[in-house]
Amino acid sequence: MPMNQWTHNLLQSAGTMFKSGLDKFTSVEPHPPGAGSDFLDRLLQVDELERLWAAAQPSASGSVFERMLRLLDLRFACSDRDLARIPAHGPVVLVANHPFGLADGLILGAMLAKVRPDVRFMTNALLARAAGVQDYVIPVDLSGGPEAVRKNGAALRQCVGFLKDGGLLAVFPAGQVSALKLPPQFAEPAWNGIVARLVRMTGATALPVFFHGTNSAAFHAAGLLHASLRTVLLPRELLNKRGRTLQVAVGSPIPAAKLSRPGRDAAEYLRWRTRLLEGRKQPQLKDESVPMEPVIAPRDAGISKAEIDALPEGQWLLAHNEYVVCYARAQQIPETL
Repeated sequence: MPMNQWTHNLLQSAGTMFKSGLDKFTSVEPHPPGAGSDFLDRLLQVDELERLWAAAQPSASGSVFERMLRLLDLRFACSDRDLARIPAHGPVVLVANHPFGLADGLILGAMLAKVRPDVRFMTNALLARAAGVQDYVIPVDLSGGPEAVRKNGAALRQCVGFLKDGGLLAVFPAGQVSALKLPPQFAEPAWNGIVARLVRMTGATALPVFFHGTNSAAFHAAGLLHASLRTVLLPRELLNKRGRTLQVAVGSPIPAAKLSRPGRDAAEYLRWRTRLLEGRKQPQLKDESVPMEPVIAPRDAGISKAEIDALPEGQWLLAHNEYVVCYARAQQIPETL
């Protein structure tokens, strides 16, 4: 499936879920055919993501993950000591937290390509439709429930066979991106127990990986209004990480026998082992910055508030308590910018 169709499906599935909520907060008249879609493409930076993904398709220079990172000017820092913890052969179930949504998958793909070629991601079936990733994924529905179990029987058998053949299977067991919850904290859903079952069934080694960082404040504020807004903002969150270096920590391999101890919640144990890596000292990056001097004196926050309050009602997309989601042209908020 072409990237633009995949993106359309992603936005459509999430957009349908929050449309009723959007109707409660805005009285904007419907756009002419195509205008709303064009506006969303610009707002969410879908066109730019599609352009980059198309440019990253197969060539002689590395994997699609490595090429995409180069096009984004997105780097990762992982110490040589941590990289050495990734088994170069044999069955491995890699588990990781999921703070970014798209950047963490790209980084894992590029990082693992430095160590071994036999890597697959257990991932959402929708994401698996993107061009160029079919050779790297085993699509499943991680939402749980009887219907998901029925649909995913073949996929799980494929995962078991892949591991028994000695491959490395990468999984984000939470199944969702980390999100801000109230009272304020960044949290993931409980990890899916299938990861522990795969380890036990195949005798694979488990490997915890931790990504430092989180998405933007705007991403989390939007998610407080409606969870599906986080989904539609994922392309924008990937693109706003251009020029950044994200920190990755790899833990010590965990033998399968350690997950088979009586009374142990194996999925929660893997989550705990992964969270422990958050406290590990991050690799030191060379400081290439120049001394910074103040550019402008602090401004009165009331000026920005006045500019936002003056925006036309049609530019206020959502409002909930003290939170709002709106858009503006540069000339409408000169002092804020």
